[in-house]
Amino acid sequence: MRFRLLGPLTVSEDDGPIAIGGPKQRLVLAHLLLRANQTVPSERLIDIVWGEEPPETARGTLQSYVSRLRGALGPERIGGGGNGYRLRADPAEIDVHRFEALLRGARARDLEPGRVVALLDEALALWGGPALADLASEPSLLGEISRLEEMRVVASEERNSARLDLGEHAELVAELQTAVAAHPLRERLWGQLILALYRSGRQAEALAAFDRARELLSEELGIDPSRELRELHGRVLRQEESLQLPGEHLRGYRLLGKVGEGAFGVVYRAIQPQIEREVAVKSIHVELANQPDFVRRFEYEAQRVARLEHPHIVPLYDYWREPDAAFLIMRFLRGGSLEDALRQGPLELHRAGQILDQVAGALASAHRQGVVHRDVKPGNILLDEAGNAYLSDFGIALETAVPGRTAGTMTRGTSGYLSPEQIRREEATPRSDVYALGVVAYEMLTGR
Repeated sequence: MRFRLLGPLTVSEDDGPIAIGGPKQRLVLAHLLLRANQTVPSERLIDIVWGEEPPETARGTLQSYVSRLRGALGPERIGGGGNGYRLRADPAEIDVHRFEALLRGARARDLEPGRVVALLDEALALWGGPALADLASEPSLLGEISRLEEMRVVASEERNSARLDLGEHAELVAELQTAVAAHPLRERLWGQLILALYRSGRQAEALAAFDRARELLSEELGIDPSRELRELHGRVLRQEESLQLPGEHLRGYRLLGKVGEGAFGVVYRAIQPQIEREVAVKSIHVELANQPDFVRRFEYEAQRVARLEHPHIVPLYDYWREPDAAFLIMRFLRGGSLEDALRQGPLELHRAGQILDQVAGALASAHRQGVVHRDVKPGNILLDEAGNAYLSDFGIALETAVPGRTAGTMTRGTSGYLSPEQIRREEATPRSDVYALGVVAYEMLTGR
């Protein structure tokens, strides 16, 4: 059985919801749930339902409410009699207890930010609206509702902090703007918004956000911002390096957050400040960047890829290699990947045909210029906001004009899409890409 108080009060089992009666009966159930496995005195319940002047029939009516609840929930659920009643439930059955347990877990020491976000995501997903929304006008519940709503906002704030630690500041800006509109006097939210804006390369907007917070606090409460918020404002004005995440600046690019990771490297969203261009930065994994074969061929191949021009090839803007690292700077596409789209199931026939046509055109162009991709798969097919497809990750491509270059230690790819000759560690050819594209086409149509 599942008892939900984080939203309208509901009770359900696997086969559906359970009817729990009218407002007063629901009020009794709410208080029994909030004190689950404890006896609630009958006099207390009478005061809760009828206040200081209960009718003479109050005790009998209360017994009637409890009797109907026993009928709905099962006689073993509610014990007691005239002096008081107790609802028996496992804490895991009550969403409030699950929420509080997840919140405690997220506050454990030395927990990685990613794990904190996962726990708080699970906790906040339990909410289906304001706490006890259908009983919000009941005076006896106002204190508990206020406590739960405060915990909800605090959990959101702690989740924001963990996401900022993960470098997700750009993605957080819109959420934080909504949050400060809903809770304009919460200085922690304003501080998080200011930091997220600043880390996203929007210093002027960060300073404007502080000004809005200061005005609201003055108008509503007649106070100045807290010392912490004023200090953050000063650090933004001075553009202190400590406000940035470690590794935030990279050779003229400002990293805005990690967007993905694969077998070959990590991809970050970034800004090229000089021209305010949004780009994707791929950082090649160190174990690959240090391989002798990779070191020998990196610059030559990058030059070849940078010269590829086709409407459906993701352009390579810049590249460089240094000890223990190599970087590729590409156009950033906001529509995710074909891999993301396929998580929802197979595509409609026309849509699959459009993507196949665009990617096949990109491959044909690359092949005419002597470049084999060698890792055609849904994760390397990116989408723009209109749904157009673009072939990416030519950073690992090998040109067919240099015999034997694809063999040996650098033979790589994703197993489900490898052609037979790649599995045999033989030289890849344009046929290898056509084979992989056939696998992608099958997956688009079947979802497998």
